[in-house]
Amino acid sequence: MPLPLQSPELQLRLCRPGTTLPVSVVIPAYDREQELARALEGVLAQRVAPAEIIVVDDASSDGTAAVAEELGARVVRHERNLGEGAARNTAIATATQPWIALLDSDDEWLPNHLAALWRARGEHVLVATSAIRRAEGRQPDRLHGTAGNRPLVLRTPADIVFPENPVPVSAGLIRRDAAEKAGRYRPLRHCADFDFLLRVLEHGTGIVLPDVSVIYHVHAGQVSHEREGMKQAQLRIALSYSARPWFDRRQVRRWQTAMAWDLYRLEGGASRAFALARPWHLGPLLRLWWWRYKLRRRSARVSRSA
Repeated sequence: MPLPLQSPELQLRLCRPGTTLPVSVVIPAYDREQELARALEGVLAQRVAPAEIIVVDDASSDGTAAVAEELGARVVRHERNLGEGAARNTAIATATQPWIALLDSDDEWLPNHLAALWRARGEHVLVATSAIRRAEGRQPDRLHGTAGNRPLVLRTPADIVFPENPVPVSAGLIRRDAAEKAGRYRPLRHCADFDFLLRVLEHGTGIVLPDVSVIYHVHAGQVSHEREGMKQAQLRIALSYSARPWFDRRQVRRWQTAMAWDLYRLEGGASRAFALARPWHLGPLLRLWWWRYKLRRRSARVSRSA
């Protein structure tokens, strides 16, 4: 059953400083003693506090659990390492609140994050803000989220297939009943978040806000650096839902064109260049380039203030 909507007066009251939202923050962590403190401090600095913070220590060999306990999180320990998806599943199963806020242990929330999500949730099963991807060194920041200045409504799971998935995982607020109906996370090495969000959006709509309220810290130890593997996995996952009513083969073909373009840029090769020379690839490529152009423009504007 959908959660009852609160009145505007109650929504306003729940977004005032000093109040508590019916939200469980879930953080999977494995050997993140150094980064976890920053993530938890961002949660504790929220202008409106969540009802609970759950850290799943996925059999860490360092002081991850001690850091979490010291900062007031409820810690659930895995006796052996089960992976990030399993850790998220443990946290969702342990949560007591009707809304789940996802956060990776190496990312960071800005103080307005939960308040922005809560105000925008409406009847959606998924609400997300945009995020800034911040790399070490001199690489420029990159926006992950909606390319425009208005909220992006996700009316079907196919809306996150092309031109890219606009939902930063650490920026997402998900209705717990939708997460349960979706079957939680599957044990995938690549794109488990994309797979999970597709199934969540089978149970209602989503919205991605242009507000930037999350910093995604890019570093060498992340699986997301395996770019070709990630792209191939996203294609396999999208195709695995071909029997679903929402499946849109056009979106998948557009993604294949985008993937071919990206791999051609990374590696070159005559076969990929030839594949992109076909006339029916021009439309998807123009849409991809336009989306990324807008993302770059927004990135340049918002990174200075994030």
